[in-house]
Amino acid sequence: MAEYIFKTSFFGNQVIVYPDRLFFKKFLGILGTTDIPINQIAGVDITLIGIVIIETTGGKRYALPLIGPNRAEKIKEAILKAQKIV
Repeated sequence: MAEYIFKTSFFGNQVIVYPDRLFFKKFLGILGTTDIPINQIAGVDITLIGIVIIETTGGKRYALPLIGPNRAEKIKEAILKAQKIV
């Protein structure tokens, strides 16, 4: 498996940014997992309370639940770094 750029866990959720994809597991995987290729991420926004909104080139939107502004900013930076690698 590829080396990750950034990894964080919170309240049973997990976000891992790899050089080629973003992986998100909701509540220990019980509520599902999401894998988004980095080259399909069109935008990353952060709300004031720290929710990360991912928009894909296909127009889909994903919200990573309340994780806090500091951690949200680190996730955004990791995604932007991965986009420069690809």
